[in-house]
Amino acid sequence: MYTCVHEKEKCNCKVPGSGIAKIYREGKPTFWESKSFEKNPFKRFTAVEIEVASSNPRYWKEIEEVHANWKAAIKSDGSLPDTGYEINTSPANGDLFRKEIREICSVLKMAKAVADLSCGLHVHVDASDFKKSPAKMINLALLFSNVEKALYDIVDRRRKTNHYCQSVSEYLNTFESTVQRNIKAGYGVDNCLTNKYSTLNMSSLRYHGTFEFRMHHGTVNFKSIYNWALLCTSIVELAATLTPPQIVELVSGKENLEILKAISATPGNKNWIMKRYKYFNELRSAAREKNKAAREIRRAEREARRQARVTANANS
Repeated sequence: MYTCVHEKEKCNCKVPGSGIAKIYREGKPTFWESKSFEKNPFKRFTAVEIEVASSNPRYWKEIEEVHANWKAAIKSDGSLPDTGYEINTSPANGDLFRKEIREICSVLKMAKAVADLSCGLHVHVDASDFKKSPAKMINLALLFSNVEKALYDIVDRRRKTNHYCQSVSEYLNTFESTVQRNIKAGYGVDNCLTNKYSTLNMSSLRYHGTFEFRMHHGTVNFKSIYNWALLCTSIVELAATLTPPQIVELVSGKENLEILKAISATPGNKNWIMKRYKYFNELRSAAREKNKAAREIRRAEREARRQARVTANANS
């Protein structure tokens, strides 16, 4: 089922510095189809890319074992430290998706895995039903352009300036007219899609049949990964099922927190959003106070230097 990059079953190839064997999928990934949807109501398949900066090498066998059980993949990534690696989970839906993420995160917690500023969390949501539906694509552009700003409120503020997840809301505001021009010219929507390094990577539809959400900062925390993935899946599901007027009604005239609550997937997901919003809002408030205090100090220092110059001139 798995081989390393050298395509040898018993190769000792490792992710540099981590001691973890590279596990590559052969052929198409395994799709885990759930029979229960108690915690995760979505039948739409979801997978995540978890970037890890480092972990305790003593637990590499446990990490490999849980990934083999779920037929997930482990690989190196050029944007990560030498001790880092990237986990690609197998697509799953319903409660099996939750179980997969929980088991992988449990082993990462045991191995004291760390996600630092070099890491990101990327969520792939099945969008095969969007491929031949410009209307659904336009719906997604309309919805995401209205929720992107709110989503920034529940992730690390540094993601706003990160090269690997650039904002697309401004472009998506003109997405419908761009699509219509391309359809009239006989080009379809392929060359209208947002690029890879966007908060919403729509070009992933062309290669993987998914939409990739790249906004979230790196984390190995189960609740964060699961709830963020659930929120991303909810966005795609809403775009697939609502009409443009319904989308406008859902998000218009609302504050950011109310928008996030409106697009949440479940009551548990909504509670997580509210806690995250409060946490990051407090961080932003503390940062503003810190910056304000720093400005006051600089202003006082400038005034002291000015007074010193006035005094020196008066005494000369």
